[in-house]
Amino acid sequence: MIENWRSVVGFEGSYEVSDLGRVRSLDRIIIRKDGMHVSLKGKILKHSHNPKGYCQLILNPGNNNRKIHTLVLEAFVGPAPPGLECRHADGDKTNNRLNNLSWGTGSENTLDRVRHGNDHHHRRTNCPLDHSLKLPNLVAIQWEKGYRTCLACSRARSKVNYAKRSGLILPEDRKTIADRYYREIMEVTVDH
Repeated sequence: MIENWRSVVGFEGSYEVSDLGRVRSLDRIIIRKDGMHVSLKGKILKHSHNPKGYCQLILNPGNNNRKIHTLVLEAFVGPAPPGLECRHADGDKTNNRLNNLSWGTGSENTLDRVRHGNDHHHRRTNCPLDHSLKLPNLVAIQWEKGYRTCLACSRARSKVNYAKRSGLILPEDRKTIADRYYREIMEVTVDH
């Protein structure tokens, strides 16, 4: 496979990015603070990973920290259309090959994470109150969209919010109400 290189947008003449997701600096002459002209040889740059796991590197001048997937798409596809962001087709944040990248909506990106099993909500097995996140204790609309939301906690939250709006005082706290709803929901499964 032949590796194709294009100028990094905004850094033309200094850096290039390839369709395989590599970035290189170009041969250039810089002027040091003491006025000396120094010739620098171009090289493939090493990247680091940001806290979310995306490959990034710093481009000079300006010490701009840039994500490699954005550099690839901008150079080969063009700037991100308004409201769109980078999508990794295979779900691997480190695979920055052009054939794995595209611009897409935030919703498409979320559905990709769910499909690839990379979404932290999708991997959860219990809600914060330790109720099991499995049927029938899932909010149906959320479950159809790929999210797992605790039905018992959702009902308890609604009941508490309604009571506050109505000026009522509940004899139980939200956790107690949610636990009661959870037992009721799960007993329906056992009975049938």
